[in-house]
Amino acid sequence: MEVIWKYPLQPIPLQTVQMPSGARFLHADVQSGRQLAAWFVVDPGAEAVDRLVYMVGTGRPLPEPADRHTFLTTVQSGQFVWHFFIEDEVGR
Repeated sequence: MEVIWKYPLQPIPLQTVQMPSGARFLHADVQSGRQLAAWFVVDPGAEAVDRLVYMVGTGRPLPEPADRHTFLTTVQSGQFVWHFFIEDEVGR
């Protein structure tokens, strides 16, 4: 059975997020005006894997190598604009 899980994100360039293998991105936004978060569809019974999440500001370099990362979304909050990418799962 799949469910939706929320993952709080930090406004930093690179972070590791542990989630079940095969997690599918739904949405990211600033919740309650202060907490950056992303929501994924997950199978809670799947093996947990570490995924690298990159936050890139407009005009900043993209994560390398580009073919190993998937664009998730852009989040705007006030004067801030963040573009999020996630490292692809190995073997997927």
